[in-house]
This record gives sequence, C-alpha cells and structure tokens, in this order.
Amino acid sequence: MIRIRLCATSIVVFVLFIAGLTSRLAAQGHPDFKAGIQPEIVAISQGGISSFTLDIDTPFPSKQLDLVFVGAPAGVTFGPIGAPPPLKAGLGQNLIEIHAAPNVSAGSFPIYLTVYDHTTGSNDLYRALNFVLRIQPVSRSAQAGPAAGPWEYTVATATSPQELVNKANQLGSERWELINTSHILTDNRYQWVAFFKRLKQ
Repeated sequence: MIRIRLCATSIVVFVLFIAGLTSRLAAQGHPDFKAGIQPEIVAISQGGISSFTLDIDTPFPSKQLDLVFVGAPAGVTFGPIGAPPPLKAGLGQNLIEIHAAPNVSAGSFPIYLTVYDHTTGSNDLYRALNFVLRIQPVSRSAQAGPAAGPWEYTVATATSPQELVNKANQLGSERWELINTSHILTDNRYQWVAFFKRLKQ
C-alpha cells in the first residue's frame, strides 16, 4: 500500500496551481484590455438580423482586436455582410451585427467568442466570452413576405448601442423586424439609426 502525505505547503501550491489554470480559461497571458457582452441571450429570427454589444475597456484608444466566433450553425454570420474576417473591435461599445439565413436551423446555440490582441504578433493574449444565440423559427405565412400583405416601416435612433438594443427589443415585442443599422454623423455627433419593418396591422 502506498501512502501519500500532503503537508500544508503542498496543499497551498496545489490550490494556487488550480486557480491559475482556471483563470487561463477566461484570459490567456496578461491582456491589457477587458471585454464583456450585452445581452447574454441574443434572439434572432430565421432570415433576420440582430445584434449585441461588445464592451471593450482598455487604456489604449487605438488598439484593434480580432474577434473569432465558434458554435454558430451554418447560415449565421457575424458583422456586416461581406466584411472580410477577422471581425475587428476597439475601445468602447461595439455593436456587432448577426445575420441568419432563411433556412438556418432553429434552436438555442452556445456561442464562444475569443477576443485576440495581435499587437504582439502572437495569439497568447486574449479574452474568452460566451453567450446564447436563440434562433426563432418563422412561420410559412411570414416567409411568404410581401405576398402575405403590404409592409410598413419605421426608424429608431439612439446615442449609444445599448439604447438602440433596448429600442429594438421594444419594437420586436410589437412584431417589428430589424432590417439594418447604421452609425452616422449628424450635427457633429454620432448616432445609431436602425430601420424596421412589419406587416401592416
């Protein structure tokens, strides 16, 4: 029989090792930025567009970070349509678009987002985030589009991505569908503009 005797020092070293291993699951190396996602559950309809906010906190305003997404089903893309990978993000609130193809699988999917800092020329500095993408099925009558009836349109404006998300959620509860978002300069200040449509009531 082999007996193992652990002294107090061995236990402390072991605990510190486990704590260090766990922390590396969320942050590799010592990245000089913090990252967070709002909301943690993002809803989108088949054939629709949605978005979430990626908050980046860093003392370096010019820092550019690369975003890598894993876990989305085929037919889901992140960022503007046609934008070459990898998707970029910078200091502050970044509104990230999500596009779903009409035939994408419905359901809830855990999405893993890795935010890389490539300023050092390596992949050792990153933050790991996750959220849930909830893809809602669309009925055949809704997929029929204009043949089911005429559309009506509306526009929402906001001074921050979070304000725009709040307005989009409110309009979504009234059956408005997001068409597109833009970030424009008006009267020497930037604002977010979103376009929505729905079948006339």
